[in-house]
Order: sequence, then C-alpha cells, then structure tokens
Amino acid sequence: MIEKITLHPIHFLRLQALKKKVYVPIADLTAEAYVSDEPVPKAQWDDLPYTPFPKGKTWTKTKFGCCVFRFRGTVPPEGKGKKIVALLKLGAEGEAYVKGEAVCGVTPVLSKMDVGQPRIGKQVVPLFSVAKGGETISFTVDCGNNGYCGTFLYDPRLACAVIAVEDPEVRRYYYDYLFLLLTMLTQGKNERLTAEESKRIDAALSKSYALFQKGKIDEARETLRPLLSVENEKGVTYTAIGHGHLDLAWKWPIRESRRKAIRTFSNVLQYQETYDFVFGASQAQMFEWVEEDDPVLFERVRKAVAEGKIEIQGGMWTESDCNMSGGESLIRQFLYGDKYFLSRFGKTSDVVWLPDVFGFPHTLPQIIAGVGKKYFATIKLSWNTVNEFPLQSFVWKSPDGSGVVSHISPEGTYCASASPLSFVKADVKNKQKNTKHALLIYGVSDGGGGPGEGHLEMVTRAGKAFTPKTRVSSTETFFTDLSENALPVYDGELYLEKHQGTLTSQAKNKYYNRLSERKLHDLEWLETLTEPCPEKESYWKTVLTNQFHDILPGSGIERVHRESVEAYLRVCEDLDRETEKRLNALCSGEGLTLFNPSPFPFAGKICAEGKTYEGSVPPYAAAPLSVTTSDRFGRGEDFIEDDALKVTFDVKTGEIRSVYNKKRQREEGKNGVSLHALTLYTDRKTYYDAWDIDPAYLRKPTKKPSLVGFAISESEECVSATVSYTLGVSRIKQKVFLKNTGSIGFETKIDWRETHKMLRASVFPAVYSEQATFDIQFGTVKRSTGEENAIEKAKFEVCGQYYVAVGDESRGYVAVINDGKYGYRVKNGEISLNLLRAPTFPDKTCDRGEQTCYYEIAFADTEEEIVRRGYAVNRPPLLAVGSAAIDAPIRIDEKNVLIETIKPSENGNGIIVRAYERYGKAVITNVETFGKDLFLTDLLENNETKADGNTISFRPHEIKTFLLREKK
Repeated sequence: MIEKITLHPIHFLRLQALKKKVYVPIADLTAEAYVSDEPVPKAQWDDLPYTPFPKGKTWTKTKFGCCVFRFRGTVPPEGKGKKIVALLKLGAEGEAYVKGEAVCGVTPVLSKMDVGQPRIGKQVVPLFSVAKGGETISFTVDCGNNGYCGTFLYDPRLACAVIAVEDPEVRRYYYDYLFLLLTMLTQGKNERLTAEESKRIDAALSKSYALFQKGKIDEARETLRPLLSVENEKGVTYTAIGHGHLDLAWKWPIRESRRKAIRTFSNVLQYQETYDFVFGASQAQMFEWVEEDDPVLFERVRKAVAEGKIEIQGGMWTESDCNMSGGESLIRQFLYGDKYFLSRFGKTSDVVWLPDVFGFPHTLPQIIAGVGKKYFATIKLSWNTVNEFPLQSFVWKSPDGSGVVSHISPEGTYCASASPLSFVKADVKNKQKNTKHALLIYGVSDGGGGPGEGHLEMVTRAGKAFTPKTRVSSTETFFTDLSENALPVYDGELYLEKHQGTLTSQAKNKYYNRLSERKLHDLEWLETLTEPCPEKESYWKTVLTNQFHDILPGSGIERVHRESVEAYLRVCEDLDRETEKRLNALCSGEGLTLFNPSPFPFAGKICAEGKTYEGSVPPYAAAPLSVTTSDRFGRGEDFIEDDALKVTFDVKTGEIRSVYNKKRQREEGKNGVSLHALTLYTDRKTYYDAWDIDPAYLRKPTKKPSLVGFAISESEECVSATVSYTLGVSRIKQKVFLKNTGSIGFETKIDWRETHKMLRASVFPAVYSEQATFDIQFGTVKRSTGEENAIEKAKFEVCGQYYVAVGDESRGYVAVINDGKYGYRVKNGEISLNLLRAPTFPDKTCDRGEQTCYYEIAFADTEEEIVRRGYAVNRPPLLAVGSAAIDAPIRIDEKNVLIETIKPSENGNGIIVRAYERYGKAVITNVETFGKDLFLTDLLENNETKADGNTISFRPHEIKTFLLREKK
C-alpha cells in the first residue's frame, strides 16, 4: 500500500505533513522498568525492584525477553480542554494498563495499514477525552520482545514516551484524504472508477488541501464530502468482519499467545468505544486464557458478546489442523469448544471458522453437520500453487451426502487492510459475483491484535467513492444471506496444493499426538467399566491445543515443539497411570488378561513376560489368555519366514530382494526391483521451509544407504533381520521382522544429522492400481496414482492416517501402515512414506537427533484385512495381570460398521458409542445392547431420540452416535 502512495509524491508529502498535526507532543513521560526472561504475573508488579530507564536504551537482547515499564507524568497547562494521549515506541509488543486495567495493546508495525496511520503500529494510549490540566499520569506497560511475527526485525528500545494532544478533526481529515487517494490508486482494476473520475478525485484532494493550509479544515472536509457521501448500491455486498487471527503458538511460544490474546481483546474493546464494527473471534482456548489471566477484561468481553459486538466464531477449542488430527479429536474440538462457549456466553456459532488450516478431509462436512454447524469458512484454498480452486461459495458435500454451505473469502487473506485497494482486489478476484455476497476479513492477524485505527477508519468510509458495496455485520448474517442462493456442489476433499511438508516436519509431535489419541481412547472405554477420570477433560484440552494448525503440522519454532512434546509426555504418563489403575481394578487372581480396545476381534498369540499366550477376545471386551507354545519361524543367512511370508534380503545392500506370499503362492515384489528401500532426497530450502516440499525433489540426486551391519535372529515373539546403515551423515538401524500377521514390520531408529534432506521409505509392489485408498478420519479417500493432468500432478504428497493401500479384491492388496506418520507419495508404481525432513526455518534444529518410528508392509486378500491391520497397529491390546472376563456393552452385526469410540456420556447418564460405515455401502444392521435402552444423538450427544427398535440403517460412510442407558 505505502509503495503505491509514493508513486504520487505530492499526495505522499501532504499526508506526511498531516500526520505531524494529528498528534502534538507537549511533555515527556518518565520511565522505570523491570526486565526478565519470562513474564512477571500482574499480581507481583507492585513489588518489583524497578530502576529508572532513560530514552534510547535497549531493554533486552533476549528473544521473547520481557519488561514491565511504569510511565509517569503530568498534563501541562496547554493540554487543558484537549484530548490527551500517550505516544509510545517500545520496539516490541506490550499491553498498557491504566489503574490496573488492560486498556490497549502497544505494538510496532504488524501490517501494511499500520504504516498508513498517523502513528504507525498501535502506539497511542488514550488518557483523557477532555483534560483539565495538571492531571497526574501513571500507567504500566507489560512488554514482550516478539519481533515482527517472530522475525526480530525490531530493536526493543524505549524510543519514545511522551504526552501529546490529539486533534480529532485533523485525524478525520487525514483519513478522508488517505481513503480517496487509495481509491484513486485502484484505477485500471476498479470497474467503477474511470480515468475522468480519478482526475476528479485528484482535483478535489488538491483543492481541499489548499483550504487546509489556510486553516479552513471544515471547508477542506466539506470539499471532499460529495465523494464520501454517496453509497454504492450495486454489485456484490462485502460483509466486513474485524478479525485478529491468533496463532496459539507459531514463531512465539504459547505463553506469549496468552498475552497476545489480552492485547487483542483490549484493543477491540477500546476501539468499539469509538467505532461501530463487529469483531469475530474463534478458539475457546483463547477465551479461556483471557478468563484465567484477566477476569476483569473477560467480563468486558462477555458484555460485548452479549451485545453482538464480538462474534463467537467456529465453536472449536482451537483452529486445529484437520489433516492429522484424528476423527474423534475433531469431534472433541467442537465438544469442548461448544461446551465452553455455552457455559460462558450462553451461545455458540453456526460457523466453522478455519481460515488458515492446511487442507480439509472429505469427511469433514459430515462432522460439521453432525455437531450442529451450518457453515464453513476458510481462505486457504486460494493459496493453491498449481490449480486455482474453481469456487468461492459452494455446498461442500461429504461421502455420506451431508453438505455444508462454504465460502472462501475472495481476497485470499484474513488480515485485509480494508482499504479501497483491498475491496477492489477482492472484487477483481471474486469468481461468483452472482451470489451477491462475499466476506472481507480485516485486521492485524497471525500474531493477533485485531483491527487498528487505520482499518476502522477505512471500513467507516468503505462502499463510498467508487468502492464496492460494503456492510459491517456478522459472519452468521453473511452466511444466512449467502444461503439464499442456489450454490454449486463440491464433492471431494479440499486439498491444499501447498504446505505438504507439514505432514512430516517435527516427527515427535506427530507420533505423540497419535499416541495421546490412542491412550485417551483406551481410557475412555475403561471409564465405562470402572469410574470416571476427573482430569480427563484437561488431558483432552492439552491434546486439542497441541493440534493447533502451527503446532501439530510442525511449522513453529523450536520452543513451541519442545514444549508440545513435553506436554504430550505429561499427558501420556498421566493416562498410563489412570489406565493401569482401572485395569488393576478390573482384574484379580492369577494369569494374564487381554483388553481389546479395537473394533475388530483379537484372535491369536501374544508374547509377554517371556511367555507366549493365546486367546480370542471380541471387540471392546476382555478375556483371560492361556499359555501356549510359541510360533515356529524359519530363517537362513539371507531370509526370514513365517507361515504367511518368506522375505529374502540382499546381504550386500540390506534391501528386500524378494517377498514370497505363501497363501497366494506368488512373488509380491517386482522383478529386479527391491520391494522396500530407504532413500535420501535433497529437500531444498523454500520460503516456507518447514511447510513446503519442492515438487522437483524427484529430479534431484538421491542417496541410498550403505550397509554396515546385517544379522538374522529369532525370539519367541518373532524372526527378524537387524539391518544397520550409514546414510549421508546419519545412522539408521532397522529391525525387520515377521509375526505371522501377513505383514513385514519395520522398527526404525535413526540418528538424524541432515540438513535440507528428506528420508523416505519406498515400496514397489507387484500389485498396483489406478487409485490408492487412503485411511482418513471416519473413512477413506481414493486418489489417483497417475499424473495424467495438473490436478493429479499437484497431489505429489498427500495425507493419510493409519494406512494407504493399492490393489483390488481380485488381486489382493498391499498397504503401508504406520503408527505416527502422515505424508505419502503414491505414484507410478511406488508407495513412498515420508519418514523425516530437515528444514531450518522456523526451527533450525527440526528433527535432528534420535528418532524412532514404526511402519509395516501388509499383504491382504480384502480391504477389511487392511483396515483390521491398521487398527491392530494403532489400537493394540492392553495386558493386565490377573483374570477378568468383560463383555462389550454393544454388538453391531454388520461387519461394514466399525465402532470407533466407547465412552461415558458427557452428562454421566449412560454410555456413548460412536460407529461408522467404513466401506461406502448402505447397510441395515441389528444393534444388540444387552438389555439397555438404545438412543440416537448427534455428535455432541445432543438431540437425544429413542431408537425405534434395534434395527439401524447406515448411509454409506455415515457416522452415528448411540447412547446406551439402563432401562427404567
């Protein structure tokens, strides 16, 4: 924006002159400060050992260093009868507190519109609307050295602290002038603005400024009024919603996001005293932080929500990642988000607000509809790098037929300047003007902050002087109006052709996320057999917070991911303790009991405590195991085998030369090609380093590992080959084993020392297919394995949950299954699983050091066997000392319907069972509840209705939530 203004130097110089007259310093403020590495709680501020702090001095050189400033002064006589403010320049983010209450944020430049204001950034602290003169000034600013969105371009220095007089009339004239100048700059793209009309604006600006120079400010403004008084009534109506998208952690740690939330809300509330606008805020976690850290501010927020000035958006705990978060986790985002909003505000939202999330699974519309939401908003699909997403407004359809009205804001940003340039850009990019409605989302975002003075002055004038029609309203009002249109239907995943590296970066976060989801699932089932866990909600909230879309995807700084792993580990330890307590309570006497937390029955052998046991345990049941003999395996110098497979190695390279499937009596690998291979790729640095993979990586030189050790061994549990490699400057050790499961397991330890490299495990099966089946939340998605068109080529790296499979019912299936990886390439005869990356931004240490992972190659006759194996890896049985025999509370006869979750109901009055149709076939099934009454609810356990008997129908891929309750 500012660069365009400088193309008109006379207007630029006039604006600079006007800036100097808006705020006139009349006295200095004195400062004292206390510097620390971490924030000091507000309750301790009065007791800090402050020291005098001179202007010009740097207050910290530590990233995220903190400082509490105290400023004092007196309004001089010349301030009498005038509006008095403090002007600060601290080179950092801060919050100003007057009489102990949060008033406004104090920030450097965080957006383009910040530069266009009379005082750049947010550096004005309001003090007195009309001063009497002689008033004592005393206020505190709590600062954090966060740089510019974490890039540390600013010097945290006390550069300015003065008392100033504000001239509101000059300020209003300044924005009249700026708005019209920016309107003039839209000529050539603005269909409403002709060259003649642009000249008319230019002449009016010159005439008005001449009057201003003569001290005739009223006449100067009156000269511009005709251009600013006529509203545009034609074309698309742009609903302008104020926003302050806050990344709960990104280039700063969570502790700083808590303070950013306070700055954001205090800014909004301060500006709403002057301007009429609606501010939209999502993420219950952000609201809860404000409630915990500043209850007084939170009460002001609560009042603004009640008055409709702050709109709750989204109904989720966080704006979570939607690729890697499990299906049940996505539901819990809404469960705990709605629960919080309803308890604090008595309302929630019909909108799912996910502007910045890196892609969305095909099953998400059903989840959105199932939690009672109607609308979905994002901007992210506008970031596609190859194929422009064809729609702006549409009904997004799920595989089960559920649909949700969806919108992609046409400007393609959630931090618009709200200037004429912004509105015209949105109008030019709008693909569906026939709908007559679109969103424009404005304000300082990513690090929070919300709209500034410049944004709001622009919005006040928007829709005038040849700019698109604009209204200030809520997102829900926008969607209500949009829904009156007959919208096109989009049936498919919303795949983002960018940021595919986030499926792999920060491997430990991804592993512990999957592990935490599993342990929470197991504990909840055991709760239905024993007693509730009082801390379970806090465990869930920790996991949900760490599923935020810059934490789980691995796109944050080192501290963010270190603290995330620490949080996951604490949760896992607590869950292990709670689970063990319940297992012990359920078992007694001698022996060993297997608890099966899976939708598939367990039947087979398992090794524990140096013995081999066997048993048969139905889904979600428990039964004692009996001691048996161990399986017999075969091995030689270069092969291992069990009853299902014989795997032969190349002892010179360690790669698998042959896999013979004994059941199908065929070779599973391609002639002359190793079935499995590890490869090191060049992963060149990009602008979004942790986010993006260069799609040209396949054309760059690669490295194969060098074998340094090979040994075959056998235990009671399995037969295995231990293969050790050097690869680049890294070391890899793999235990490749067989356990009579029809799969080859790969336990992998890596000492990862690379930079801008990528380690992938590739499988080259003899059986392949034109489409691959990827496990996603509550179902599957099929993607092409070819590269026949631009859309197929753009999907060079895609997300899967438990597995990906190729093949068909006639030839059988080959799948790669994992317990914590998400990035796959399945093209041209290859299945490639991304194991590790090594970006340097924003975390230069990303994934370096010791890493472990597990994956397996599974061979099966049916898709059901692959699904069963995926659950076996990700929902392994629990073992407990002692004996117990426990039946499942429910049995569903149709094998196509899988039970995903069994948990206590949220109201404590029954058992919730979540089930879904897995294979895309409509079915009718008997549901046995063993004497309990059967009810149906939505995904949030609301709208309870008694089932009409025990015969239940499922649409293809449909999710159902059952409530089981004791008969009265």
